[in-house]
Amino acid sequence: MSTQWKLPVVLPSTIRLPSTWSEAGPYIAGAAVVAAVPLAVSLFNFMDPVLRKLIFGGDFDYAAIRDERLSKGRAYKSLGIVGRQWVLTGEHAAKWLLWEQKHNVLAGTSPGIESVVGGSIITQNGAAHANTRRLMTPAFRSDVIRSYVPGVLKTTLNEMEYWATVSAKGNYLDIENELKQLALRFALTLLIGAEIPDEEHELSGQLAKSYEHLFDGTLPWPIGNWDGKQKSKEAREKILKDVEAIIEKRLERLATGYQPTDMDPLWLLIKAKDEDGNSLSIPELANHALLLVIAGHETTARILGSFAIKCIQHPTILARIREEQDALKKGSANITEADLKCMPYLDAVFREIERLEPPVPFTSRVAMKDLIYTPIDNKKPVVIEKGSTISWDMGSTNRDPLSYPNPDSFMPERWLTPATTTTTDEAEASDLGTIKISNYKLATFGAGHRVCMGMMFARMEMLVVGAVLVRDYEFSEVKPGSKIQKDLPIFLNKKVGAMVRFNKRSVGNY
Repeated sequence: MSTQWKLPVVLPSTIRLPSTWSEAGPYIAGAAVVAAVPLAVSLFNFMDPVLRKLIFGGDFDYAAIRDERLSKGRAYKSLGIVGRQWVLTGEHAAKWLLWEQKHNVLAGTSPGIESVVGGSIITQNGAAHANTRRLMTPAFRSDVIRSYVPGVLKTTLNEMEYWATVSAKGNYLDIENELKQLALRFALTLLIGAEIPDEEHELSGQLAKSYEHLFDGTLPWPIGNWDGKQKSKEAREKILKDVEAIIEKRLERLATGYQPTDMDPLWLLIKAKDEDGNSLSIPELANHALLLVIAGHETTARILGSFAIKCIQHPTILARIREEQDALKKGSANITEADLKCMPYLDAVFREIERLEPPVPFTSRVAMKDLIYTPIDNKKPVVIEKGSTISWDMGSTNRDPLSYPNPDSFMPERWLTPATTTTTDEAEASDLGTIKISNYKLATFGAGHRVCMGMMFARMEMLVVGAVLVRDYEFSEVKPGSKIQKDLPIFLNKKVGAMVRFNKRSVGNY
C-alpha cells in the first residue's frame, strides 16, 4: 500500500507556480541571495578588521581592532591585506615568531610593498640579510648618532625659524606636513648625502617631489587608487635615477683618491666588498639607499606629527614638557647629546605616542616549514602550515592589557615609574628613557634580529625636534574649522593635517 504525501496547507487559487525560465528567474535570484547571505556574513567576519575598514570605511581605531582580534584569540586565521594569514598578538607571540623561529621563517611583504622596496635589506633573508645588516650597522652606532646631533639641530632651528616667518604673514601652517618634510630632509641629507640648500625650505627638488607618490600603489585597487600602481612605479623610477646620480658622483670622487671621513650608511655600502672583493652594483646600492630614505623618515615623521597634535590636545602635558626644557635651556639654543639624556618626560611622551599610534601596525613572516605555536592564553596549540603568512599584530601588542594597565589611555608617566622591565638579551632592550622595556612589548620599531637599525637615530631626531618645537614656539592656535584627523598607518595618508599658527614663544627667547 503506497503512502501519499500532502502539503500541510492548501495554496490559494491565486498563487501559480512559474512555468517558464523567465518567470522562474526572479525566484531563483531571490533564493540565491538568501543562500549567499550566510556566506557573505561569514566572509565579512573572516576579514581582518584592518582590511574591512580599508574596503568599507570607518575610523582606524587601534583599540577596537585589538578588541576584535583578541576576541578571536592570540593566534587565529583571517583574510588580511596580504591574503590568508595567521594573526599573532602579544609579547609572547613576538618572542616565539621573531626570535625562537627566526631560522624557520622568511621576511614577508605584500606585493605592493615589494614593488617599492624590492632588492633592499627589508626583503633579504639569510646570509644576504645578515651581510647587508653587518655593513650598515656601523653607521648607527651610538658614537655616530652623537655626531648627527649638531646637524639635526641646525636644520631644525633653520626650518622652524622659516615656519615662524611664514606664519607671521598671516598664514596657517599644516604642522604635520611641515614636520614630515623636516624628517624627509634629515633622511635625504644625513643618510644618503643629498645636497639640499638651507634656503630651499619647500623641498621642491625632484627627489623630494617624487617621494609624494611612492606609496600610492602599496594597496591594490579597489582599496587603493586605480592608478596608484603606475604612479608608484613612476615615482620609484625617478627616485632611483636621482639616487644613482648621487652614487655615481661619489664613485667618481673615490676614483680620484678621495677618502670620506664621515661615513654615512651610503658611504659604507659603496665602500663595502664581499669576500671575493666584489662591490655592490649601482642598482643594488640605489635599492638600499631608497629604503634608507623610507625607513629613515616615515616612522619619525608620523610620530612627530602625532606629538604636535598631542601637545595641542593636552595643554597640561605640553606645560610639563616646557618646564623640563626651560630648565635645560639656560639661555642657549644649543642641544647636546648630554642634554638628550636629561629629557625623561619628553622621552616618555614620545614612547607613549609610539605605543598608542604605531605608524606600522604589523610585520609579516612566511613559515618555511610546519610550525606549532601554543598561545599564552592557554588555548590548545595551533599548527601553522608551511608557506603560511604569519602577521605579528604590533598595534594590538602595544595596547595589550597583559602588558599595560589602562592600555588605551595616554599616560606618559607610565614610563617614569621605578619599575624596570628588561630582556635577558640587552641588545633587544631600548636604551633611551627612564624605563628599559623589551622591543617585543613596545613594538613600534620591530624586534628580534631584524629590529630597526635606525631606531636610536630616529629617537634622537624626535627628541631634538620635539625639544626645539615646545621650547621655542607656540603652535596651539588651530585654524577655525580645521579638523584634526586621527593618526593613520604608514600606508594611509592624511589629505590635510592640523592647520596652526606658528609663532615664537615670548618666554625664554635667547
